[in-house]
Amino acid sequence: MSNLGVLKGYYLRKFDEGEQLLVSCVSKATAALGAEHELTMAAQYCLALVLFERGAYREAEALYQACLDGREVVLGDGHPDTLATMHSLALVFERLGERAKVERPARCLALRNQRLKCVVAVPFVHGVATGGLISSG
Repeated sequence: MSNLGVLKGYYLRKFDEGEQLLVSCVSKATAALGAEHELTMAAQYCLALVLFERGAYREAEALYQACLDGREVVLGDGHPDTLATMHSLALVFERLGERAKVERPARCLALRNQRLKCVVAVPFVHGVATGGLISSG
């Protein structure tokens, strides 16, 4: 059901339909599996994605943050899903003009890349270089 919500809300730009499906999916997954189950967090992430695309950045921020908090505990801070959530949260902060908040996710991702000796989901948002450094302009 979350795939259909993403299809409608993200790809087809039918935000109301996609959001409605994803809200239902998050609710059902939470009731059946619990808030910290990976499928519940995946549905949360999908809902946040649709909200972000709609321009509801504060709502997306809250969902991405809840998803990130859960994924850090359940999956670990180096898991690809955790890193993707961190990247998405950095994009929200960038859209909101909250540059100071963009710095932390970018630096965390850059440090993990150094530790893993590879490039994994480093956000490239305005003012954040691949190495996680904030430019002055």
